[in-house]
Amino acid sequence: MKILVCFKTGPEFERIVDADWENFNLHTDTSYAKRSFGCFDETALETALRLKDEFANQGKDAECHAVTLGSLPAPLYRTLFAVGFRQVSVLEGALEFQPYETASALAEFIAAGSWDLILTGRQAGYADTGMVPLILAEKLKLPVITEAECLTPLEGNSLSIDHYSPGGRERLEIRLPALVVMGNSPVSTLRAATLVAQMQAAKLAPEFLPCGVPAAEIAPKLIREQSGKTCRFLPAGKEMLESAREIVSVYNADTK
Repeated sequence: MKILVCFKTGPEFERIVDADWENFNLHTDTSYAKRSFGCFDETALETALRLKDEFANQGKDAECHAVTLGSLPAPLYRTLFAVGFRQVSVLEGALEFQPYETASALAEFIAAGSWDLILTGRQAGYADTGMVPLILAEKLKLPVITEAECLTPLEGNSLSIDHYSPGGRERLEIRLPALVVMGNSPVSTLRAATLVAQMQAAKLAPEFLPCGVPAAEIAPKLIREQSGKTCRFLPAGKEMLESAREIVSVYNADTK
């Protein structure tokens, strides 16, 4: 069983200063902000490892690989090696805001190998369009299951998948190969690696491959929502009803 996880990293948005948000473009330097896995991609990474463990309990061989586009900081790829990924591949290139081109680059990489299961997160990156997994499945001519919650191995080359659909939560049984898109799930964080595994992973490095897709020239306009709270103290000694009326009056004035 060969499992491939397509994932993406991005800067932690709360660390990006307001000036960079106001003047955001494709060349904005956000290297000062720590990069991390997207929450749904982290679910996909951990799900792959759990499947590997379950296959091992059944006496079956399974291996996990991971692939990403763009930059991948050393602490993150060392973490992937330390928790059990056999190989990590990095397709070098800047493909922000290009879902079709991103899916094309991933499809070319995937077509060069032989995979039983491909996992992705529901969405990642700045704009969170969620288009890449669907375009990727179309290009690979694979069945796709979206909004997956958990996966369970069955006999043979099959999986049981709990997922959310427009009609509610349902359970499917599918035969592989397939592409599964992870959504909201109890499996939301990547496991921690042992110290020994971390030391061993420090000697490993991912394979870097050119993706051959030109970068975008124009970035969309991004806006970070601003929120704030105003606290006003009312004079002491007032009756409760009078204080309530004043609170309502202040709220109405602030929301006009």
